[in-house]
Amino acid sequence: MFGIFLMKGTSFVFRRCPALIGLLLLVCPATLSAQNMGMEREEYMSWDDFVEEYVYRVSEEDNEVENPQFPQWLEERYAEPFNLNTADREELLTLPFLNGEQVDSLLAYRHRHRTFQTLGELMFIPSLTYDDRRWLSLFVYAGDTLRMSAGLKEQLLKGRYEVETRWDVPFYRRAGFGIFSAADLQKYPNRAYLGGRVAGVLRYRYRWKDHLAYGLTLQQDAGEPFAPQGGDFLADYQSFYLFYRSSSRQPFSLWIGDYNVHIGQGLLLGHGLFAGKTQLAGVGPKGRTWVRPHTSTDENRFFRGAAGRLTLGRTGELLLFASYRCMDGRLDGDTVTSFKTDGYHRTVGDWEKRRTVDCLLAGGHVTVRKDNWQVGAGGMMARYSRIVWPPVRDYNRYYLRGRNAAGFQADYLYRGRRWTLAGEGAADRGLHPATSHTLKLDLSYRAVLTFQGRYVSPRYVAPFAETVMEAGRVQNETGLLAGGKFFILPKTETLAYVDVFRFPHTTYRAKGPSGGMDIYVQNTYTPSRRLGLSLRYHYKTKEQNVPGFEEMKEHSGSHRLRMQAAYAVGNLSLRLSADVAVAVRQTASPSVGKMLSGRASGKFGRRFSVSGFAAVFFTDDYASRLYAYEPQLRYAGGFPTFAYHGMRYCCVGQWKFSSAFEAGMRYGLLHYFNRDSIGSGTQRINSPTQNDISLQLRWVL
Repeated sequence: MFGIFLMKGTSFVFRRCPALIGLLLLVCPATLSAQNMGMEREEYMSWDDFVEEYVYRVSEEDNEVENPQFPQWLEERYAEPFNLNTADREELLTLPFLNGEQVDSLLAYRHRHRTFQTLGELMFIPSLTYDDRRWLSLFVYAGDTLRMSAGLKEQLLKGRYEVETRWDVPFYRRAGFGIFSAADLQKYPNRAYLGGRVAGVLRYRYRWKDHLAYGLTLQQDAGEPFAPQGGDFLADYQSFYLFYRSSSRQPFSLWIGDYNVHIGQGLLLGHGLFAGKTQLAGVGPKGRTWVRPHTSTDENRFFRGAAGRLTLGRTGELLLFASYRCMDGRLDGDTVTSFKTDGYHRTVGDWEKRRTVDCLLAGGHVTVRKDNWQVGAGGMMARYSRIVWPPVRDYNRYYLRGRNAAGFQADYLYRGRRWTLAGEGAADRGLHPATSHTLKLDLSYRAVLTFQGRYVSPRYVAPFAETVMEAGRVQNETGLLAGGKFFILPKTETLAYVDVFRFPHTTYRAKGPSGGMDIYVQNTYTPSRRLGLSLRYHYKTKEQNVPGFEEMKEHSGSHRLRMQAAYAVGNLSLRLSADVAVAVRQTASPSVGKMLSGRASGKFGRRFSVSGFAAVFFTDDYASRLYAYEPQLRYAGGFPTFAYHGMRYCCVGQWKFSSAFEAGMRYGLLHYFNRDSIGSGTQRINSPTQNDISLQLRWVL
């Protein structure tokens, strides 16, 4: 089976091999005797609390929806945690809230004491804060140290199987699902959706420890046709991955199918990166190069092909990768004017843009690593099947144009006794530069400072770059960030940063050079394990054109304040939040938004758990919109936007029939007080109320 995959390529498997899907979904779980690898887990918090405390905090920085890959990848890691007594440094560094010094402290403690008997011993590692220990408890456990060699048959059959399906059923009708006459459709073909109202996801996962894993994801968005034309099997989106890592003294790793690559600071390749300014200020630089299977339902940010990493002696590492993927693009004749990245194929117009341009990419990276330093260098080349040439505007004058993109980079990291310095320099095929450097100072266990400086040329072109900066793409920015984490008062943690940035060239909203500032402060007070209080303030401002006067600029920004109290006792927890947002412009009156929300969860025995969320919100307009985290079913993240006047309620229940079977249900309701409809265009709902239900079944062996 895998031989066919290697010879014909991933597109062959996705389009022409339904036997592979049937084999994975039916034969393996049904005919093989898998074993559930037992472990004693000590979780100091719930998954929902972690997402709200950590993932939501980073997601909120840009006032946009989070990178969908990150929560799903972390939740899969949560379902299959590391054994703290056998995990190596590279594995622990994949956890985004741990830095190199903390991981080294963990490994040093393990070396002195041979093993961790319980996670309570994490308290003896001074570099780990209270939050670090709580978060870490979700992703590690203190297991035995017995390492038994396993043959290929055992690796293929004795791991952990998981099959999960979820269906989202709406109790409303969007305009795209209306009834249209043939004449209307002939004149306006994009008014109607081609598929049904129900959305669905099917996942299959297999893992044997951290040495072998493969999986398949099928997704169908609402409005997309089922079993569409064009050679697809069943769903509109299919994703397959295979990962293998040898256990030899000179290990190598292999990824086949869909995967993500991140090198250095992400200036050249940063697919799958999830790193915000709060994470940079609190954790500092890592400077890691990693490849990760693409396991999420993100239909845009991934590579499709193969990647291999080979260990060279004790200090070297070589990474090679290649990708061939069909992408969505808007065409003008034979020219791509822009890429379509939302992944929706619901209308005739969407299908005309579907898989219109191919991208062939290849690259590599080599790393030399010692005890406290590492250096690396790499490059990549990409070629598109069509010429990419967006209509020329002042703000996009230096976007990707032509059929080729290429670049090279060099990165480094050095760890001193109380400081860490990491950085990267890169250049594109036109030798336009980009650079980013971060310095972290560990003044004491009570104060950690982080400084970052970055410069990216307005002409720099790297279509797969992703790094910590303010601009929407890695281009046209100079910035300086100063931040840190402080423990000045007892049981109090302060996380803060100030980021000053400037755009040397015209941006979408500002003609000519412009700039701005980003300020973030969060105080967390934890008087006991049961009670936690937090206060968060976030201010961001940018120079933008005055509406109607392009030659004039004004400062446009927002103030955001959140006060939250969390209380937990036994298997019950409660969080209450109050949010205020004020959108300000120099030439207009402020826009104000207010929201009160609460989230509660509880476990009743070992088989049933329930969680709920309720909010009431009032905003003047969309500019003062607010965000909050809602409890979700597994692998379904969500940070909805709240604007205008309304209320929101949702409830999630999960029931374990047995150790192998689990069912979940989620109901959500949104009602507006001052609107008669929701959305616009084909997404319009002719009602002030939107409610839906999601059903999920999981089978784990």
